[in-house]
Amino acid sequence: MKFFRLFVNNKVVIYIFTFIIVLAGISAYVSLPRESSPSIEIPYVFISTVYVGVSPEEIEKLVTMEIEKQVKAIPDIKEITSVSRESFSSVTIEFNPNIKIDDALQKVRDKISVAKGNMPSDIEEPVVTEVNFSELPMLYINIAGNYGLDKLKAIADNMSDKIEGVPGVLSAEVVGGLEREVKINVDANRLKYYALSLTDVSNAISGENLNIPGGSVDVGDLNYLIRVPGEIEDPKIFGDLVVKTGIDGHPIYVRDVAQVIYGYKDRTTYSRENGVEAVTIIIKKQSGENLVRIADDIKEIVKDEEKNLPAGVTLSLTGDESKQIRNTVHELENGVITGVLLVVIVLFLFLGLRIASLTATSIPLSFLISFIVLNAMGVTLNIVVLFTLILVLGIIVDDAIVVMENIYRLQDQENYSPYDAALEGPREVAFPVTIATLTIISSFFPLLFFPGIVGEFMRYLPITLIVCLFSSLFVAMVISPVQAAVFIHVKKQKEKDAKKKFRPIGRFVEHFDEKVLQYYYQNV
Repeated sequence: MKFFRLFVNNKVVIYIFTFIIVLAGISAYVSLPRESSPSIEIPYVFISTVYVGVSPEEIEKLVTMEIEKQVKAIPDIKEITSVSRESFSSVTIEFNPNIKIDDALQKVRDKISVAKGNMPSDIEEPVVTEVNFSELPMLYINIAGNYGLDKLKAIADNMSDKIEGVPGVLSAEVVGGLEREVKINVDANRLKYYALSLTDVSNAISGENLNIPGGSVDVGDLNYLIRVPGEIEDPKIFGDLVVKTGIDGHPIYVRDVAQVIYGYKDRTTYSRENGVEAVTIIIKKQSGENLVRIADDIKEIVKDEEKNLPAGVTLSLTGDESKQIRNTVHELENGVITGVLLVVIVLFLFLGLRIASLTATSIPLSFLISFIVLNAMGVTLNIVVLFTLILVLGIIVDDAIVVMENIYRLQDQENYSPYDAALEGPREVAFPVTIATLTIISSFFPLLFFPGIVGEFMRYLPITLIVCLFSSLFVAMVISPVQAAVFIHVKKQKEKDAKKKFRPIGRFVEHFDEKVLQYYYQNV
């Protein structure tokens, strides 16, 4: 009794607390990151190694077995599988589900560094990767037009730098297009004629094409760093570099033994839009970030860049994940709103307008408290969370229904005053209401420990459900008694209704409610 008296006697505090819940809950809901699916860690690490021109048997012996020998010492490994093909080795490591994938990646990279010492020196660098659904591309920006692929790539690079400045963007990779490159095609016969080697040409170019630190100079109280810039900016200068001085004392230039071409790098990526060559920016977001907010920020940048594009160059967006998430969230939100309306209609038909209205407030209040807690836990608003909100919609109102109905019964049947009924009503049903809530929670609690990737994906369901049910219990035990003490006055309402002569709709509803309640009290 003292527990409930504390709240009922401090109505203003509860009103202020409820107002804070509303503001904080709305803010939490708006700031909750939106994702199409939960961010989960896939406990797999892949190691790919290229060794060109080597048979599968040699790949297995020289590369695959050396990698397996090192990585098998890493703890928490569940299974190691490997495939050795011509010129390629692939090793897949499956870890236990409870492993932190970032720690596992670092341990694998450390072991690969050790394994490289026992592998041939001419193999390509092993590539260690993971599977992360949250880092899949969220948006593609295609830049096309009759403007030259090298210039389109320059536009894309400039836009990519701006996009990577958006908070939450992991990367904005540019694919397709052409990139400038200085090619020095050395003539073997000329090298032989001048008694030079390819190393002489390489050393001459690398020795001239670099910036050199020049130390520091003290001027009074100030200290200045000196740097001697030596990087070549004009490709024509490469041909004028001196490789060596000949026997006759004349210098031998790079142009004497090689052809200098300012061309393009060999293309490793291609991009097309509707069969037309284009340049594409592939955008990925960081895990746990709000995809919808990031997409909106990027679209603002694209809109600004379109104003400065040359004539004939167009921008288009494809693979926009934010559209799918918006549609999914919108549909599920509609489902929640529809469910709330249906629940309110049922409450109105069986409990009356006043009690139904007060009871219905427990739904949004419970949801708002849940949003605050879920936001603090770092849970994103994804399809599993929204589905769970629909699932618990009819459950979270149960506690408030029991409390409100018991308070109404004490006033109507036991002649309690509104104040006493607000104290005695929740006290009488506190234990069974709590037990009923814990019973529902206990049935979903084991899902928190469901193993494997499916368990990681589905654990958001019991987390959301447990948070919502505890929130509804809090609302029913703390806020609902205060509402009942202020707004439920059965005797006054009956006296007031008796003075009104013409209320056909109200009389019909009240008559219906009276019949239902009479049947309930006589037969239940």
